[in-house]
Amino acid sequence: MKRKIEGYHRAKTMLPEIRELIVEAAISTSIKREALADGLLIRIEKNYPKEIPPKIETIIKEISKARNHSTNPLDEPWHLGILNKLHDYGIPPISGDGIDAILKVQRWLSETSGKAWVDVNMKKKEFTKIGFGAFTLLFHTLSIRQAKWIAALYRTTGNDPRYLWLVSFYYTYHEIISNLSGTTFNTQSIDSFLCYGKKSFVSMLDYKMLAELDIYGETLTKAMDIIGNTGKQKGEQK
Repeated sequence: MKRKIEGYHRAKTMLPEIRELIVEAAISTSIKREALADGLLIRIEKNYPKEIPPKIETIIKEISKARNHSTNPLDEPWHLGILNKLHDYGIPPISGDGIDAILKVQRWLSETSGKAWVDVNMKKKEFTKIGFGAFTLLFHTLSIRQAKWIAALYRTTGNDPRYLWLVSFYYTYHEIISNLSGTTFNTQSIDSFLCYGKKSFVSMLDYKMLAELDIYGETLTKAMDIIGNTGKQKGEQK
């Protein structure tokens, strides 16, 4: 007879939150699968004490699945020629102001991470092998997915291309996690901070977690530093 474990509940399928936790860790670090699975198991047991955690073998399998994902067309580099086939990507028409906002962010990103982009090209195969492909692009050029978010949010964020990049990055980041984990993309928690402006949104970011993507995190660090000092630097554009 199987022993009943009091106080615990096992879902028929893995909780979406746990699946997203595994996927995010898998594609944002190069830690070996076995070691990463051990660490994830500890986090799952701590964060979800009422759930019977997945087996180590299951976690390792999910890590492999996330790291070996096929490239999503939305994560290819953005260029203006995409405007001729937005429908193919499920993106609504983009206004002239939206295109202008995208170009402003592209210019800032190019000036910020030009050197880093060379490094990425040199290590592209290595990044792809360990599942970094989609995230690597985020820090060095605009993807089609991120351009979509810029066009959708530029009126909300204002004219600062740094802040617009940061906001669109965060929505893109979590959309990728949702896609790879097969979970429903729900941005309610992010939206609630966005509603209250720049200071609120930046305070929400888990800076430590994102900064740990140190193999290509220079762009993120610069954006966070600039935004964090907004209002303290005289003459800073708002």
